[in-house]
Amino acid sequence: MTFRRWEDGAAIGYTKLVPEFQENFKAPYYVVHRAHFHEALYRRAVDLGVDIKIDSRVDIYDLEAPSVQVANGKVYHADLIVSADGESR
Repeated sequence: MTFRRWEDGAAIGYTKLVPEFQENFKAPYYVVHRAHFHEALYRRAVDLGVDIKIDSRVDIYDLEAPSVQVANGKVYHADLIVSADGESR
């Protein structure tokens, strides 16, 4: 697989996938568009009853609790917290 620069298509990296990837990691290599992957993760999380909060800038992380405090001051505690960057405004 050749990785290319988005601006001009110039090759910037290469990863040999077959057969080394499957032999090394005991799993196949799949390519999926980022937007499709996000949608699949979101839909599965909703199906499992995950409480999803959007448009909530995280200001403070507490790894010991675990918890996050968002910009409006609300604190969320959970067994697993996934925080991802989004569009800058």
